Amino acid sequence: MKKSYILLFTFLITISLTKAQNTCSTPFPISSDASYTFTLSTNTVNNDSSNYYGCMPTHNNVTWIYFQVCQAGSVNLIAGGSSSSIDVDYIIYGPLSSSTQCGLDSTLVADCGIMNNSGNIMFNVSSVGSYYKMMIANFANTPGGITIYHSASVTAAIFDTTCACTLPPAAQPICQVTTDPAINRNIVSWEKDPAYLYDYTIQKETTTMGIYSTLATVANGDSSVYEDVLSNPMIQSFKYRILTTDSCAQFTSGPPHTTIHLLTSLSPGAGYPQLIWNPYAGFSYGTYFIYRGATPTTLSLYDSISSSFTSYTDVNPASGLMYYSVGVFPPSPCQPSRTSSMIALSNTASVIAIGIAESEPMGFTLSPNPARDVITLNFAIMQKEALVEIIDISGRSVLQEKHFNSTSVILNINNISNGYYLLKMTNKDGVSQNRIIVNK
Repeated sequence: MKKSYILLFTFLITISLTKAQNTCSTPFPISSDASYTFTLSTNTVNNDSSNYYGCMPTHNNVTWIYFQVCQAGSVNLIAGGSSSSIDVDYIIYGPLSSSTQCGLDSTLVADCGIMNNSGNIMFNVSSVGSYYKMMIANFANTPGGITIYHSASVTAAIFDTTCACTLPPAAQPICQVTTDPAINRNIVSWEKDPAYLYDYTIQKETTTMGIYSTLATVANGDSSVYEDVLSNPMIQSFKYRILTTDSCAQFTSGPPHTTIHLLTSLSPGAGYPQLIWNPYAGFSYGTYFIYRGATPTTLSLYDSISSSFTSYTDVNPASGLMYYSVGVFPPSPCQPSRTSSMIALSNTASVIAIGIAESEPMGFTLSPNPARDVITLNFAIMQKEALVEIIDISGRSVLQEKHFNSTSVILNINNISNGYYLLKMTNKDGVSQNRIIVNK
C-alpha cells in the first residue's frame, strides 16, 4: 500500500510592478515542516515561453514553487482560496533532476487542472530524490490569497533543498563491453533506467586490484554508449563499472565487466595459429564464438566452442596474414540509446599462418630459416623485376626492396627484431610467400 502525504502550505506574496516576478528557473522552495503565506499574483505576464502549458487555459499571473521528494508514494495537496471568487489553474511538472530545470515538455506533466476556491490535488511519485515544480496561475486575475496545507499527522515527503535520503540509488549495470575493431577502442554500453534521473559515472580498474578511477561522467540525457579513448585493448584486458548517485551524494556501484584479451601465436612444428584468451566477466554465457578475416574490419564467424575452454587452434588456416577475434553474446539483447555491437568482442589479434601452398613456394627458396643476420633468396627463374617485402604480424612492412634482372637476392635483417614474419615476393606472374623466423 502506498503512503499518502498531505501537505499544508500558506502562500503570501505581494506582487507589484516594482518587484521581480519569480520564474521557472527561480522558483520558491517549500519545506515539509513550515507554512508559507502568499497572495496571488495579478497583472503580470509569464515570460517563460520554453515550457509546455497546453493543459492550461492561461499561464499569466503565476507563482512558481518547487519541492523535492524523498519517499515514493501518493502526494495529496489540499488547497483553498481566501474567498469564493478565487479561480486558479495549476500544473505540476516532474520528476526533474534539479529545481532550476526548465524547458519542460508535456512528458513531464505530473498533474494539471482547475481549482475554484478549494481543491484536492493528488499525484503519485516514484523517483526518490527527484524534484517537482508547481505553477499556480491566477486565471481570473482577482486579488486574493491561496492556502495549501499540510497535515502534521503524516510523515512529510518533501524538503526544501536537501533530500533526507535513506537508501542509496539502485545499481545501474553495464550491458556489455566490446572492442570496435575499426577504431581499436573499448565501448561500454548500458541501458537507461527511466526512473533514474542523475548522471552515470564510468570507472575503470587501476593497476591496483579493486581500486577504480573515473573515466567520465555521462549526463542522463546523453547516449548510454561510452568510448574509452585512453585504453588500448591490444595490451591487456580491462575492467569497468558504473557508479550512480542521488541528491544526497550517495553512490552505488554496479557489477563490473571484464573484457576479453586475445593472444595469438603459432604452434611449434606445424605452424598452426593458436588462440588463447581470458574469460569475459559480467554476465553468463555458454559459448565462445571465433571470428576470422583477412583484415580487422572483415571478420566473419569461423567456429564456436564451449565456454568451458579458453584456447583454440586453427588447423585449417588460410595462408598469409590473418586476424582473429573472440566474442560472447549477453543473455538478453543490449539496447542502449545508441547503436552498438550486439556481441562482446575481444581485441583483434593477427598471426601469419602458413598454408600448404606456402610450404614450397613456386617463386623462390630461402635460407637460412630461422635467420639471424641475412636471408638469401634464390629465384626459380631470372626476375626482370621483383618486389620483396618482409611483413610483421601486425601487417606492417618492415623491409621492402625492388630487384631487377636477378636470380638471387641477399636481404640484410640486422635491424629486424626477433619474431615471426611473412616474406612476400611480387612479380608480373603474381605473389609468392613464405613464413620466416628471425632468431638472433
